[in-house]
Amino acid sequence: MCGEGAVRIRRQTEYCQWTQHHTDKEEKDREGNSVTTRTYYYLLGWEPYPVMSVLFDQPFAHNNPQRDPYPGREYISSSASVGPYTVPEPLLRKLDQWRRVDQVTPDQIRAFRESPAASEFQYIGSGWFMSPYQASMTENLAKFAGRALEGSLDFQLGDLFRTCEPGDIRVRFHVVDPHHVTIVAKQTTPEGLLGEAVASNGYKLSLIKPGLMSASAVFHLEFGRLQNIIRFVRFLAVLWGVVALLMGRFTIQRLASVTWVSGAVGSLLLAAMLSAILHGLVWGATSFKALAVMGVCIVAFPTWLSIVNLGGVDAPAPPPKAQ
Repeated sequence: MCGEGAVRIRRQTEYCQWTQHHTDKEEKDREGNSVTTRTYYYLLGWEPYPVMSVLFDQPFAHNNPQRDPYPGREYISSSASVGPYTVPEPLLRKLDQWRRVDQVTPDQIRAFRESPAASEFQYIGSGWFMSPYQASMTENLAKFAGRALEGSLDFQLGDLFRTCEPGDIRVRFHVVDPHHVTIVAKQTTPEGLLGEAVASNGYKLSLIKPGLMSASAVFHLEFGRLQNIIRFVRFLAVLWGVVALLMGRFTIQRLASVTWVSGAVGSLLLAAMLSAILHGLVWGATSFKALAVMGVCIVAFPTWLSIVNLGGVDAPAPPPKAQ
């Protein structure tokens, strides 16, 4: 379905479901005590997953049928041919330029309905296929009896203005179907199977980008992506270092009381020094493995300090004033 020339297909499934919300209002009773009154209200709309309604305040009046005949899923081709070469699945996964399918041809509609799970779906336009929910008479009678027991025979605003019925399901598709690709990889078999090229420093390289471009442009895009990741990790390192500085101040002051550092200024300098060491290690990391190890160190250090502080380590008491 919608997969001509696509190397990846993602099925997006949405469910018409009730969602429960509430507002709290705090008032004073006659004795002056604070009393909180909670009011529930319900909204009906399309959700990316089924919502359990059994724990709702009004489960019968706002029941969500739990059916899922066509759940969301992603498909990827095991391989693809590019001229005389064969692109394996691991390399195809690096293509992530998704395109939403908004126009569906009659042949694609017929192919979609050939699936047994999709036999109840009808095409409603804009790329959406919908399966309306039909409740049985027994279910309707049981819901009416349950609403009478829970006292929810009245109507709310969400009951009057509905865009769908609880239990309705709709699906649409997203595809990755580039017309041209540029690949930087190594031919690993005489038949043309592509794989990773191993550089002299052990770095494994295999790149694929949509469109036609030079090798230098491909490397420029990939290095730019890696630099953005490293910048983000560096930002987190600096941010976590500040957290370590604030959370570990009292602990470091305790440690500083038995070393060459003394006073609040010295303890802050010690914290800055320890944080700078960790940041420098991350900053100078040349591989993702080293980056991951340094990231664990950065997380572990302030976490240990916070545990020590929560355990009751306080700042040292100020010296007594001279009489």
